[in-house]
Parts: sequence; C-alpha cells; structure tokens
Amino acid sequence: MFKAFTGIDSEIHHNQLRAWVKNGDLPLPSGDVGEHLRRSSPDEQSARLHRRVAAWLHRNGNDDAAARHFDMAQSLAPWDWTVHRGSMPLTGKDPFGQEFFDYVKAWNEAGGPGYTWGNAALRRGLDLG
Repeated sequence: MFKAFTGIDSEIHHNQLRAWVKNGDLPLPSGDVGEHLRRSSPDEQSARLHRRVAAWLHRNGNDDAAARHFDMAQSLAPWDWTVHRGSMPLTGKDPFGQEFFDYVKAWNEAGGPGYTWGNAALRRGLDLG
C-alpha cells in the first residue's frame, strides 16, 4: 500500500534503516542532508506552533481554546501533513478514515504542495520512476 500511495518502494527505506542499525551506514553523508530538506515557511512554522499549543490545551481539558489553535494552524498551513493529519486524532477524526483520503485527494488535485515523493535523497542510486 505504501508504494501505491507514494510511488516509492518502502523496502528502500527498510534497507537503509537496517544498514544504519547494523553497520552505522548512512544513506547520505550527514553534511549533505540539509541540501535535500525543504525549509518551512514562517506560516508553516507558526502553524506547527499553534498545533503544539492546541495539543497541549486539548490534553489539559481546554478543548474550546484548543479548537481555535487547531483552526489557526490549518488556516496557516492547509497542506502541511503534520498539522492536518497529526491533528485528526486530537479532534475526533480518524487519521486512516474517509476524511484523510478526502484530504489526500484534494492535496493531489492541488499538485501535492509542500512535499516531493522520490526526491534526490531517495533516488540516490535508485530508479524510482
């Protein structure tokens, strides 16, 4: 299912993880990792902060205030999976249910903003098509 969803064979990551655990081998030199990361915008950073505040408020029984912060987080970064999907179980939504798949459909229709499947770090020496 992972490959159908992302276009990436999960065995690639499993093999990289095994090599790291068994031998300390990294898929990229640590100095090269930064060039493959997408930097968060100020709105995305603010959205993640609002999500953290919302999660804390929710866990401490202040659901009304939490809802306002969850809403603010999603308005600041509507395509951020950490904000959107990560908030689902805290707001009574199933992160594996229809609302998630509706979000994925809308995200794909918007061109998959914010994430790139099969980026250069993952393609290193591999044909991910």
